[in-house]
Amino acid sequence: MGLNQYARVANDLFQEAVIAPFTKKQIEDYIDRYIPLEPRGWEQKDYMDKMEAIPNLMDLVKNPFLLTLCLEALPNVVEGKTDLSRLRVTRVQLYDTFVQHWLGVNKRRLQEQMQMLSSDSQLAFEALVEDGFESNGITFQQDLAGAIFQEQDGKPIVVYTQRRDGSSWKASFFGSDPEISLLRTACLLSRVGARHRFVHRSILEYFYSCTIISGSTDSNEEFAPHSPSDASSIDDHPLSQRNLVVEPSIIQFLAERVQLESFKQQLLAFIEKSKTDERAARAAANAITILVAAGVHFNGADLRGIRIPKANLSDGQFASAQLQEADLTEVNLTRSCIRQADLSQARMEGVQFGELPFLEENVVVGSIAYSSDGKSFAVGLESGHIEVYDTATWTWTRTLFGHRKQVKGVAYSPSGEHLLSGVDDKTVRLWNSQTGSIDSILKGHTASVNAVAFSPSGDQIASASYDRTVRLWDSRTGAMLFVLQGHTDWSATAKAVKNWKGHETDAVYAVDFSPNSQWIASSSDDCTVKLWDAHSGTLLSSFLGHALPAERVMFSPDGMYLASGSGDKAVRLWSITTAGAELDLGGSQSDPITSVAYSPDGTSLISGNEAGTVRQYDAVTGQPVLVFPWGDKNANSVAFSPDGLRVATVGSDKNVRIWNAKTGVVDFILRGHTDSVDTLAFSPDGRWIASGSHDKSVHLWDAHSEKPGIVLGTHSNSVITVAFSPCGQQVVSGSYDGTVRVWERSTGEPRVAMDTGTHFVTFATGYSLGVMQFALVRLRFTSNRLELWDEKNVEALHTLDHEEDVEHVAFSPCGQWIAVGCNNSLWVWNLVSVDNFPTWRCNLIIGDILGVVTSIAWRPNVLEFVTGTNAGCVQVWKLVDEADGRFSVRLLWSAGRTKFVATDAVLAGAVGLSATNQRLLKQRGALDE
Repeated sequence: MGLNQYARVANDLFQEAVIAPFTKKQIEDYIDRYIPLEPRGWEQKDYMDKMEAIPNLMDLVKNPFLLTLCLEALPNVVEGKTDLSRLRVTRVQLYDTFVQHWLGVNKRRLQEQMQMLSSDSQLAFEALVEDGFESNGITFQQDLAGAIFQEQDGKPIVVYTQRRDGSSWKASFFGSDPEISLLRTACLLSRVGARHRFVHRSILEYFYSCTIISGSTDSNEEFAPHSPSDASSIDDHPLSQRNLVVEPSIIQFLAERVQLESFKQQLLAFIEKSKTDERAARAAANAITILVAAGVHFNGADLRGIRIPKANLSDGQFASAQLQEADLTEVNLTRSCIRQADLSQARMEGVQFGELPFLEENVVVGSIAYSSDGKSFAVGLESGHIEVYDTATWTWTRTLFGHRKQVKGVAYSPSGEHLLSGVDDKTVRLWNSQTGSIDSILKGHTASVNAVAFSPSGDQIASASYDRTVRLWDSRTGAMLFVLQGHTDWSATAKAVKNWKGHETDAVYAVDFSPNSQWIASSSDDCTVKLWDAHSGTLLSSFLGHALPAERVMFSPDGMYLASGSGDKAVRLWSITTAGAELDLGGSQSDPITSVAYSPDGTSLISGNEAGTVRQYDAVTGQPVLVFPWGDKNANSVAFSPDGLRVATVGSDKNVRIWNAKTGVVDFILRGHTDSVDTLAFSPDGRWIASGSHDKSVHLWDAHSEKPGIVLGTHSNSVITVAFSPCGQQVVSGSYDGTVRVWERSTGEPRVAMDTGTHFVTFATGYSLGVMQFALVRLRFTSNRLELWDEKNVEALHTLDHEEDVEHVAFSPCGQWIAVGCNNSLWVWNLVSVDNFPTWRCNLIIGDILGVVTSIAWRPNVLEFVTGTNAGCVQVWKLVDEADGRFSVRLLWSAGRTKFVATDAVLAGAVGLSATNQRLLKQRGALDE
């Protein structure tokens, strides 16, 4: 959902009250107060241990209302469960369990008070119990929620008096009928005088979501969905009644129900029906919004002619989808992937992509500023130039020349008549923004000027410098008024009131408040821009696209856009109105990926990340299968056993863990390394495991027992890769010391296969043409040059040059392909014969990777590979042999964080695309023919 419904240009008299997420200490204090009210024999530690053992539950209960629900529901949720680390608890499951518990408690209360009820009420209660008291209570609340949305457009308070409303729809819920009265008192409703409401807004939304899935509240219960085959069912279905896109809480409840296959098929049926019946358009838009929120992929799907106006497809995967002639009017495609999608003849009026075309500069961006009226935008550059743009069309208007060094600060005067700049040349310059002439040059600083600002009146100028002073100037005369001294370094200390975690590193370069003070934007060394709720500290959205650290961020004066500048020579422009809180339904991740691996049969895929999370996916569909509960230690390397029955992992805990690949349970742990373990490999027969560590050693382990391993030997620096020979009799190890050693498995006898004379940056082994090959980047050499060696030669056989630093390398199993990961790109090389001489040729470049490629693995027996990045993104790619002999690449699926991608999307004949969006799509590599 976009944030525009809450947008304000300035503070209003009345503002929304926001409850900040609970800290762990606040959760513990709340539990202490809860226990006497609901004695169950559990102590605070019992609740905390169970909530911390269940994955992601502690994140859910930071919401105070969800904490209340959780404490009520937790005993039922964990009953009979032995391994809580395997349990997945969703928001909707908490509500399901809580509602059943609440109605059960109230049924028992009424039973205990039976003698106090009137005879009519006793008869009504007995009838309700016979028919199923809990199910009647659920139906009553669903019907009430449906009526509130139908009759009051979702306004939660129902005012009822018998005289005025006795014959209205309200009487069915608040009248004096004994059965209605009993159900009302047992349900999650509150009353103040004549005003009735559900006890919490989310309860109303929960029950309304239940009406859409035919009233099922049991997440394991199958039900018969309404078929959209006839006109009456389309018009009458709840999905057709209102636009759910503006109800994100209801969408989340429904997204968590998509695990019900019949509900999923019902949603897909509405999308299919919209191709031939325009009356299904609203239902289809709601349906695809729910499916995308649930993480359902539409890569390669046949969506020709679908009608989904105003759907929210944020973070959706539509790579290679067929969307010809689709009605995408006002659809939100923020952070979506439409790579190679065919949008020919599609209706695209008002489509939102969450960003505007970026401003391409020739040098590093040092500073950015909006004019006070938002009509002009200035960019200070490393070259000393200042570029000025018209924000109505985002076209260049003029360049201000004068500085010879990087412009680190720019600011417009409140009137917009002047522009201020601070530069590495120690000066501050005041420009006439209308003519581009310099009005004055302010001198006095003895070091680089880093920031400049006007006072609100425009009468004074402030400048801050590396000389540790702040200087105040008269903006009219240029006279220096004061020199403020007191800083002793470039940093200051303060007591933290709130600590918001979101950026992947500790270097946050810039922050800015929105004009209405509701949001805060931050930019960081992790290349992201993040949007936060200023009151609660909740992370609302992450904007991804910069290739280098985002060093500047600023809201537009109307608060509708964010501008960010980076060392990647681009200014990116992000739409706030299409941003929104990102849903995590259990399969996503944002921590840097450290390792990926396929199962031997290619049907499963595992990834490990820096947070210690190991995930298993269906390699074909991308659906999450298992999460291995490791803890908070880095998962540096992962591998399947040759029979596919076990998974081995290593990390910063210094151990090798062996897991059951089907259950995710640890079989045993191998201990012996004295420092972080970075790499491991199974022998071809699955009998042995080799591991390499920061402790410089190579260990050999029995893969079927906890027997202590043996140390094959040591390098003089960290071991970064190990591999077995095809026969399994040798172990190969590569180290930062610049050597490759081969160890006889049976005797431990070593030999030096290669000594490059300098440290490696990255290293990989493989077999090509039956010979062991080594791919490496050397520390003192060009870091974008990959060298290929073998142990028969003392010099590199081949050198493969790239435009960016090489970060990771992987040989294909057949030895004919090499995938090379860089920053935001991946290069695929193929071994070909030129004049009967084997030569490596760059076959293709994938230029829209999100983040630095940190891991690559090839799928057995097919030309597919998976990449993992430091942005937490896992993507599976397929090489396609085209008719002309060339190869192309197709994205099969993606997991984790996303950014907007439109590479090779076809736009021929697309209707209604604005000029701005056409420019954006062209920048992203879309094709208009």
